[in-house]
Order: sequence, then structure tokens, then C-alpha cells
Amino acid sequence: MSQVKLNSHFHGYSLYACDGSTVNLPRNPDDQTTSVSAKPGTKSYNCIHLNALFDLMNQVYIDYKIDLGTHMKEIDALYEMAPSIPDPEHSILTADRGYGYFNTIAFLSSLHCHFVLRIKDICAATSILCQLKLPDCEFDRDVDIVLTESQKKQYRDDPRYLILCKKSNFKFYDNGFANLRFRVVRFLLPSGEYETLVTDLPRVDFPLDIISQIYHFRWGIETSFKHLKYSLNLVFFHSKQYHFVVQEIIARVLMFNVYSLMAQTIPEHDDPKLKYSYRVNFHASIGTLRDFFLFGSSHILYRILYNMNPFRPDRSVPRGNLHDSKPAKAFNYR
Repeated sequence: MSQVKLNSHFHGYSLYACDGSTVNLPRNPDDQTTSVSAKPGTKSYNCIHLNALFDLMNQVYIDYKIDLGTHMKEIDALYEMAPSIPDPEHSILTADRGYGYFNTIAFLSSLHCHFVLRIKDICAATSILCQLKLPDCEFDRDVDIVLTESQKKQYRDDPRYLILCKKSNFKFYDNGFANLRFRVVRFLLPSGEYETLVTDLPRVDFPLDIISQIYHFRWGIETSFKHLKYSLNLVFFHSKQYHFVVQEIIARVLMFNVYSLMAQTIPEHDDPKLKYSYRVNFHASIGTLRDFFLFGSSHILYRILYNMNPFRPDRSVPRGNLHDSKPAKAFNYR
């Protein structure tokens, strides 16, 4: 473990991602706090929502928050977790469209934390930028606006002001106004669709390709959720009681950090004679790392070397069902 490095950075910045994932629980209709239905009139299932703040370069969770299935507020979880970032002025937080709101921009700016947020495209009626009259093409431009709820004519006629309705629930007004400065980047994907990002990173040091690369790193938290659920068996529980379930989730998050740090001690195998470089297969190495943790096996390096997989950065797989209503695995299915 002395070989573990916790100071990996990207262009001198720490990279973090914030996201959430639904964890399905054993069915318990009597627990109304976690019991939800996918559609009215259908059979209910139980779930909770795990929100996490993930260090993308060091591959560890630094904070988490668990919400009940009937109360899933990812943005509120971000407000609670973001202050735990050790050095916000030298950190960049990435998040997907579920966090792309003026509240998030204002909150991260108040923490002096840099951000790269994906937002709904400017053509969407629910996008925060649909009123700014931005061009329907690729662009990279700065935005300097003043938010207010005042309906006075002088603000309606001034393009520097953006009038929000009270339902927007913007929380960072100062005497009824809030000045926001950020950069909007819109580029065309190979699929023919546009992707829109907002950031406060300077254009000189972070051109378009670097901004796109930073957001691409965000997928690391999605991969961590996959390992958490299926490599560390977060689809199996030993209890139906909420407090014991939470205890198991916390234990698996901690064990993920241990396994991830141990796996990082194994260097990548990069041979110029081979087509790809090879990395540790996290899923296949879980058993080996667990044996090392419990029994201190002295042959862990040689055993893990048998579980190296080629690293193919351009490979992609279609995303599965985001709203899976299946319950956790039954207690007798183990």
C-alpha cells in the first residue's frame, strides 16, 4: 500500500464527479419511506438513492449521501457534499444534465470551485439558456448575465438581465439580483446531436478539446457504480431493515475504496509490440484483493497479472435501463 499515490491530477487540478444511483432493496411494502411505484397502479418496489462525490483521478469516493426512495434530491445532496472537497480552488467538479441549473453554478462559484456541467441543449424549452438567443451551431462564448425576479420594464428590455419565475427557486440572490459569469461550449457529436457544457475555466488554458476531455472523465463515476453494484454485490442484502441496509451500503463503499487503491499499485502493462495497453480487471480481481485483505496473500501481484484486460478508450456500449423496477436479489438466491 506504500505504492498508492493519492495526488493524481489533471493539468494541475483535482477532478471530481457528482452523481447518484438507485439501489433496489428487498421488497417490503410496509416500509412506506422506501416503497415506490414505477407507474400508478403497478406493483411497488423498494429503493434508496445513493449520491456520491467521486475522485476521478484517484478512483475513490470522498463523500456520500443516502436519500429515501420517496425523496430523491440529487442537487440537495451536491450542496451537502461539495464543501468536503479539500482544495476547491484547484479542483474541477463535473456533473451531468441533472445538475445543470443556475443554482448549481452560483453555489459552486460561491465555493470558488471550478466546474464543467452538462446542461440541456439550448434548443430545449426547459434549458436554462433557451432565453439567451445563442446561435444554433457550434460555439464557445462567455456569458455575463444578471438574474432577477423583478418584472420592471427596464429589466425586461435590457439583454443583460434574465428574469426568472419564482418557481425556479433560485437561492443565491443578493438584494434581489445575482450576477453570473460563465462560459458556454457547444459542439457537435459524431451522432449528429449537440452537447452543451458550461464552465468557468479560462479559454486560454482549457480549449474546447480539453473541456470535452474533462467531461468525458465523468464516466468514471458511472463505472464505479457498476463495480459497486455487481463486483461488490450491492444487489444482495442480508436484511430488510433500513438501518442495516444503510450499514451494508457504507461498508461496500469503504471496501470499494480499499480495493481501488490496492488495484492502483499494479502498473499498466504497456508493450509497444501489443496493440493495446493492459489494465487490471477490477471485477475479476475482487476475489484476489479480498483474499489479500483477509489473509495477507503474498502472491497477489502474480494472481492479478492473470486478470489484465486491454484498455480500449474509443469503445462504447449503449446505456441500459435507467429506471429498473426489479427488486434486490432474493435472500435465498445466494
